[in-house]
Amino acid sequence: MTYLPWPPPKKKSNTGLLVALIGGAAALCLVLGVVGTVLYATRDRHPDSTDGALNQPVRDVHTQFTVTAVQCGVTGLRTEPAAGTTYCTATATVKNVGERPIAIEVQSQAAFDQKGHKFLANSTASISANDDITIFGEQYEPGTGATVTWVWELPVGSTIERLELHQILQSDGAEVTV
Repeated sequence: MTYLPWPPPKKKSNTGLLVALIGGAAALCLVLGVVGTVLYATRDRHPDSTDGALNQPVRDVHTQFTVTAVQCGVTGLRTEPAAGTTYCTATATVKNVGERPIAIEVQSQAAFDQKGHKFLANSTASISANDDITIFGEQYEPGTGATVTWVWELPVGSTIERLELHQILQSDGAEVTV
């Protein structure tokens, strides 16, 4: 009698293991995403952020803002608003109250109208509204600052009800009620 050698063992497929690993990684990412979203949404404001009104200093991180004037229907800038819109300005003194140099930003400043619509500052109009066109490119040392005018483009008939001023875009911001 002749015996044949044992047949080679069948190779086990790793497909199940691969699917389980991918599924586990996806589930972990989903859980971490949900936890991160909840933590972000319930986070406390930066302890150095304050809110206020016109002519009251407010603070966002290491920047102090004192808004002294808000006006809509502004004309005479080196640029014109689009049809159906008007320029609104806010003038403020901005001071570095931190320990490192800061820059004054344009794009991170927001205005809200009487309906609660949010408008971001118009960079071109804001630069043209200031006598010193380098005001937004300067680095301000601790204890120094400047008087700045920001410009927003709002629909005709709208007014600014509040401002949200930021040291940087990612900061919580300081609210100024107008």
